[in-house]
Amino acid sequence: MIVPKNRHLLVEPVDSEESQAVVVLPEEYLPVKEHEIVKVLGVSKDCGSFVQDDTGLQIIIPGNMLISFSYQGTKHYLVQENYVLAKVL
Repeated sequence: MIVPKNRHLLVEPVDSEESQAVVVLPEEYLPVKEHEIVKVLGVSKDCGSFVQDDTGLQIIIPGNMLISFSYQGTKHYLVQENYVLAKVL
């Protein structure tokens, strides 16, 4: 279980646009979009703008602020709270 700390949100990218073009890329390649819509999976306890009840909420962030890492074979994503541009209600 990943628990975000230091004002970070654990998020999951939302597939909002499917590309029709076929291009072969490395498996770990993550295209950087200008803005990214992500779903909140976890909230650090020291966040000021988010609470645990915000899990499941979709938010908009700059695409280049999404931090990705692998832990025990699973890919995870974090974004710092201050990079959130908007909440999708």
